[in-house]
Amino acid sequence: MKKLLAVIPIILILTSCALSPAEIQKNFKAEVFCDYNGVNIEADTECQNHSLKIEIKSPENLKGYIYDYKNSKLSVKYKELELDCDTEYLPKNAFSNVLYYTLNSLDKESTSFCGEYKDKARYKGKCEAGNFTIDCDYNTGYISNIEIKSIDFKASFKNK
Repeated sequence: MKKLLAVIPIILILTSCALSPAEIQKNFKAEVFCDYNGVNIEADTECQNHSLKIEIKSPENLKGYIYDYKNSKLSVKYKELELDCDTEYLPKNAFSNVLYYTLNSLDKESTSFCGEYKDKARYKGKCEAGNFTIDCDYNTGYISNIEIKSIDFKASFKNK
């Protein structure tokens, strides 16, 4: 009986460690499929060391635009044209800024784990674009969905 009582705390410690979600991955490459105010947007993204690169694949009128965020600087490229500016150059609710602000806020205290939802780790937070919800793979931490209800923004990620 004493052996059993000694083993129970060890089992509880091991199982509680397994219940913690993996940390949100902030370095990734993914395809993003977004429904933003009724507009379907598809883009390739690469997020590395506080920089974010977004290459729009659709809709057709935005195809080929590349938004490259490094720190608080933004470079917008289209074919041979390139414009360097601050992130405030685009409206806060522009698709690329919404992604940038949301992903950039993951290092701040404004994002917190709030439980499990459909086998995903769910986080809630706040950024310049509004209050958001992020669902991540519970074991790897890769982002699967971002939603900002106040601006009708829903994005799903397919990691590469």
